[in-house]
Amino acid sequence: MYTWESISGPGTIDDLVADAHAADYPDMNVRRVYDWIAKGLLDQPRLRTRRRGSDKAEYSANQRRLLLLLLDKRQHVAHLNALAQVPLAT
Repeated sequence: MYTWESISGPGTIDDLVADAHAADYPDMNVRRVYDWIAKGLLDQPRLRTRRRGSDKAEYSANQRRLLLLLLDKRQHVAHLNALAQVPLAT
């Protein structure tokens, strides 16, 4: 089984969604990641720019781990607002 301990480096939003799917959370998608950022559950990604154009923004390994932890804890709470305590604890 894919767990937060197997994440070793930063990744894009596609990597976050792929992590969630690999950990058996198929309902996670890009829109939900953006919603959780807006609610303060996840941090904003670090922008990566080039001379021309830009690459996709990058989330730290800690944010990737936090997403999997939030998805795990989400099964145990009735309301999404209760998850706001998890980032404070970690």
